[in-house]
Amino acid sequence: AAAGAAEGAEGAEIPAPAVGFDMVFMCDLVFNRSQHEKLLLTLARTLAQDGTCYVTYSHHDPSKAPLDMQFFELAAQAGEKGRPAFVVEQVKMWQMVDIFLEHDGLDEERGKVMLATLRRQ
Repeated sequence: AAAGAAEGAEGAEIPAPAVGFDMVFMCDLVFNRSQHEKLLLTLARTLAQDGTCYVTYSHHDPSKAPLDMQFFELAAQAGEKGRPAFVVEQVKMWQMVDIFLEHDGLDEERGKVMLATLRRQ
């Protein structure tokens, strides 16, 4: 890949922006565990040096919450292709009612919606 570009899923280069975004929103993505590093690579390419990424998430399958949380562990350390580490802050949790109902005893846990922020170190 050329300097300032990353390869996309099909091998096409994705040019780095001259100026990144001040705010990036990642909503309901951390359950997509096989793509954590790619999400972070994309964030590194698009977030301004002093920008903030707002991550909202809930655990669709509460038994796999530790796997979801690996996204933030991965974000806190430098990664592939020179990806920088991010400062992770868990900001707030809201308890929602009557969402993702499966009547399996985990509905309350499934109803927790969290907000975290990522910033460049």
